[in-house]
This record gives sequence, C-alpha cells and structure tokens, in this order.
Amino acid sequence: ATTSPFQVQPTVEGQPYRSFPYFNVDRDGKRFAESGQKQLQDWLSNVDWESRPQNAVVKLILMTMDEWPLLKSWVMYHGELLGYQNLYIIDSSTDTRCTSFLRYARDILG
Repeated sequence: ATTSPFQVQPTVEGQPYRSFPYFNVDRDGKRFAESGQKQLQDWLSNVDWESRPQNAVVKLILMTMDEWPLLKSWVMYHGELLGYQNLYIIDSSTDTRCTSFLRYARDILG
C-alpha cells in the first residue's frame, strides 16, 4: 500500500509538527493542486462573499516547550504573515535560546 501525503509527519531537526493543509483538500481527499484548478474555482464560487466581514482579525496561539529551531521559524513566519501583535505563545521552555528569542520577539518585534 502506498502512503498518503497526509500520513507523512514532517519534521524540523527531528522535531515532528503538523502542517497538513486540511483547508486545501477537496471532498474526495485530494489536494486542489492534484484535482485541478476547476474544482478549486467551483469551491470558491460557493462562498457567500457578501455575508463575510470586509475586515477580520486573526489571533494565533502556540503552546510550546523547548522547540528552539521550530519556534524561531514559526514566530518569524507567522509574525510576518499576521503581525507579531497577533501571536500569543504559551511557553514552558527551559532552553535559554527559546526564552531569549521570545523576549526579543515581544520587546522588539511587537
């Protein structure tokens, strides 16, 4: 049996994390890139854009502990994407790299 790309657990320096794009999967379990742009356009055409708010604020919460290489890349990526002021991180790290970086992110980046 072949392994589905949705069953492969990605890692960064041996630390597993979930990155499965469930929002990018059609009803048959195929990624829109695999099933074709037509199905993506069909899916988007069913959205009631008029009833959706014009502006939305997204807040993102992360719980972490001693995940240094992943923590830094996660904060930088999502901070640039959503704004650092919209990230909330609950951290139980004992690694000084993690705590120092989080202080820097809070005080300097936002």
